[in-house]
Amino acid sequence: MDNFRQFDDKDAFDISLEKDLPEGTFENLYCAGCAYFELGEYTKALEFFIYAIALRPGDYELINNAALTFCKMGEYRQGIRYFSKSISIKPDFTEAYVNMANALSDMGDYDEALVFCQKALAIKPDEPSALFFAGTACDNMEKYQMAIDYYERALKLDHHNAAILVSLGLAMSKIGEFTNAVEYFSKALETDPEDTDALNDLGGAYEKLGQYDKAAECFQKNVDLAPDDYLALANLGVIYHKQGKVQLAQQCFTEAMMINPNYDASLYNLACSYALNGDQKSALEFLAQAIRYDKKWKEIAREDSDFNPMKDSEEFGKLLEQ
Repeated sequence: MDNFRQFDDKDAFDISLEKDLPEGTFENLYCAGCAYFELGEYTKALEFFIYAIALRPGDYELINNAALTFCKMGEYRQGIRYFSKSISIKPDFTEAYVNMANALSDMGDYDEALVFCQKALAIKPDEPSALFFAGTACDNMEKYQMAIDYYERALKLDHHNAAILVSLGLAMSKIGEFTNAVEYFSKALETDPEDTDALNDLGGAYEKLGQYDKAAECFQKNVDLAPDDYLALANLGVIYHKQGKVQLAQQCFTEAMMINPNYDASLYNLACSYALNGDQKSALEFLAQAIRYDKKWKEIAREDSDFNPMKDSEEFGKLLEQ
């Protein structure tokens, strides 16, 4: 890049380059930008893309690439500006509409994200990514049935897409359809048996169905694959707690807390397990620690039946009144 001046405002449309440039300059710039993008060096990638656009300002795909790079850098407004430019050059370029929708979702503008997905679908009704991101937008707006409809349409076009399957499972869980959720999470794991997120979600669905042995199996697999996953350990502890396996539960909660000492839910869960085990002193100590992190645990403990054996004690009452 020594032959070119550094850009200040990262705006390809204001850059002037020499007319007589070596043959292959554009291709070199474009390839370098793509290479840096794949390496995750987005600032360098953007610089090459910007100068390539200055050579070919009508290249809508290249402008889309630059927009994606802006978004990777967290500069969503610039990204949206470049997506808009790409669309203005080629109004039927569905990829730019979908990418625009994804950027808008990242910014929390789910209504507008859905609008751009619908524009993409008006051009190409069977575009799986547009259907998927439309579902994601609806999901974020808590329009779960609409989200499920979009996800199911996407799945018909891309049967083994783990992301779609997991998203469908989560949406089903949100409307209480845990049996259906189990089916989708299980299919996602057929695609990738080591998907720890899918394992965790499947375990959660089994827990809601009261199938604790299956839930424990999922969370244990998660822990085996990711021993430092404190959430998986905590979830496994919750299942053991519900099964009355108090010592195993305490072991999981303690390990989770050792990995992440700031995870106050493990402190609270330890308090619950000690309360059920009749160790009032330890229960109060861990409950006090949890409350120091977040006062919400006071009200939760007040209603939690795990503390029934000690709710009439003076120490418990004082702790909740502090």
